Amino acid sequence: MTVTILFSFLSIVRHIAIIGAGAAGSSAVFFLHKQLLTLGHRDKVEITVYEKESKVGGRAALIHPYNDSKYDPVEIGASIYASVNLHLVRAIEQFGLSPAYRIIDDNHVSYLYDGKTILVDMDDVTSRYNLLSLTRLKMLTETSVHHFLRLYQRNFQLLNGPFRTVAAYVKAIDLKPQLNESGFRFLVNNGVDEMTVNEFVDSLTQGTYGQQVTQLHAVMTIIAMAGSGQSIKGGNYKIFESMHFSTLLYPRNERLVKLFSPNYLDDSKLAKIVGSRANIGWIYRKMWYAYPRAPPRNDTVFPPINPDKGLYYVNAFESFISTMETQCVAAHNIIRLFLIDFGYDEKAATLADDYWIDTAV
Repeated sequence: MTVTILFSFLSIVRHIAIIGAGAAGSSAVFFLHKQLLTLGHRDKVEITVYEKESKVGGRAALIHPYNDSKYDPVEIGASIYASVNLHLVRAIEQFGLSPAYRIIDDNHVSYLYDGKTILVDMDDVTSRYNLLSLTRLKMLTETSVHHFLRLYQRNFQLLNGPFRTVAAYVKAIDLKPQLNESGFRFLVNNGVDEMTVNEFVDSLTQGTYGQQVTQLHAVMTIIAMAGSGQSIKGGNYKIFESMHFSTLLYPRNERLVKLFSPNYLDDSKLAKIVGSRANIGWIYRKMWYAYPRAPPRNDTVFPPINPDKGLYYVNAFESFISTMETQCVAAHNIIRLFLIDFGYDEKAATLADDYWIDTAV
């Protein structure tokens, strides 16, 4: 979902329009409201949010199987968050929310499937993939995530932010080299064997962004892998929902299959995928235009964050990193730009803001 924020100043009360109520737009409202309260100016600003759908959340969307509310809802969009998603984790705590746990039967298993063959039981990946390569993957992911987490440090932001261009973000957290290489080339050059990249990592990039590991720059590839460090109770099976039978529908005793595909799958193709013995009882298709194209390139040009006076584009961040969390980060940054551009004491707001980390991570 494209999110644009427009500020109008035709009267004493400032009017702010936020286009889109997904993760970015909703976060922008939250942070703007919070900062203006801190600075004592909330009563002088009117905020209007425009959303074409009947619910907020954007790509975080739910459906009930058979369109029947007696069945547990199923995520059809952004369905996971990681423990390193500090804005989301903080929001869950602040708003008194709890992670939703799904009922999984005792025989539940997760497999990596390439369309023809089951390659590996995901509970035992070392049975197929080199342990050293898996260790390298973990180390490379943790290193890049550590770079990204600088954006949450108050002192780092006071010295370097807010950021008026995506290129400034990239430079500040030292991730430009990873933009210049594909995920495949970056991982292989750093000691991960090709089979692990082509199968295991590719399953993550395709499940997360609908693109092969050779098509994405290394930053986006690493973000897809960072999701495997979920703090969700019950394990990380949600990442692989596109590759296996994921949950049991009660009381129908049916299996729910969730598939991602860049192409339309008609009923005959679906029947072929699930097997001739399967009786397909219900099909729901959702078309998302949400996957950013993020190819590796040395001359990456990002959309402008601040294309005109009083106009801010939150989703300029998307082709650098695309997650619910980074939409929150981008919205937080834009609200700080707004405070600076229109004469508010942004530094005081940043010092008072409790959404920062005060020590290095």
